[in-house]
Amino acid sequence: MKTGSEFHVGIVGLGSMGMGAALSCVRAGLST
Repeated sequence: MKTGSEFHVGIVGLGSMGMGAALSCVRAGLST
């Protein structure tokens, strides 16, 4: 897995849509 900083940079690069998708992935990961 990537480090927290790399993950953060990816979100900033993708923008709000990327952030929404990332949050969805995080929620799915936590839920499962």
